[in-house]
Amino acid sequence: MGRSALASLVWAVLLFTTVTGYRGLSEAAPAPSASLEQEKSEQVEGADVTFFLTAEKATFPTATTLVLQRPAATVASFQAGGRSAGERTAAFASAAPGARFVDGRGQWLGQPDALLQGSANGAQSDVLLTLLQPVYDAAAQTLTFTVAVLPPVPSSAKLSGGVVSRRIAQYEVGVGSALVQVVEPGMVLDDAAMFIDQNSAALQKPAELKFGWGGSDNSINFGGGGSGSPPPSGR
Repeated sequence: MGRSALASLVWAVLLFTTVTGYRGLSEAAPAPSASLEQEKSEQVEGADVTFFLTAEKATFPTATTLVLQRPAATVASFQAGGRSAGERTAAFASAAPGARFVDGRGQWLGQPDALLQGSANGAQSDVLLTLLQPVYDAAAQTLTFTVAVLPPVPSSAKLSGGVVSRRIAQYEVGVGSALVQVVEPGMVLDDAAMFIDQNSAALQKPAELKFGWGGSDNSINFGGGGSGSPPPSGR
C-alpha cells in the first residue's frame, strides 16, 4: 500500500475510534529510566491521545537506533471524542531543554510507547517500541530516535487502552501483521507509519509535562471532529 493511501486509511480509522471513544485497538536495548519502569508497572491511566506520523521509510542502523527518512512535515494528533490537531514535526520532535514537549525530568513526551508499521520485503510488519531522544535534521530530512523494543506482553505497555496495548492483544490471539520482536541492524520498513500513545490527563500535570491540551500558550488546540482529510504528507 502506498504512503498516501496508508495515511488516508489510518486517518479514517483514527477518526472513527476517536469519535466513538478511544478506550474500547544483538545489541542490548537501552533500558528505560527507573521512573518509566515504575509508571509502566502502575498502569494507572489509559491512553486517550494518539500522535501519528508517516515517513518514506524507517531504517535501523543499529538495534537501538531508528531513523525515519523523509518524515511528514506535520505530526497529527487525535484525542478521544473526535478532536484532532497538527504540529510541525520539527517542533514536535525537539528534545532540547525547555522545548514544548519535554517534561520536567528532561524526557521527551515522557519516553512514550509507539507502534511502528511498514513494509519489509513486501510484507507488512509491526514493531513495538519505546522512544527516547528524538533528533530532527531538517537538512538531511531525517528524524532519529534511540529505541527499545517492547515484548508483546500486556505488562509492557505503559498505558492501557492505547494503540500499543491493542496491538499486543491482537498478537495474543494471532491477529494482525507480522510482529518484529528482535530488530536486526540494517532492517528497513518502507511506507512507514508511527502511532505514539499518550494520556491527556498526564500531559496536564505540571510536575510531569509542562504542556497541556488547552488553556495555555503551550497547548495544542484540538479542533472539532476533523475534516476527513488525511494528515499532510510533507511532499
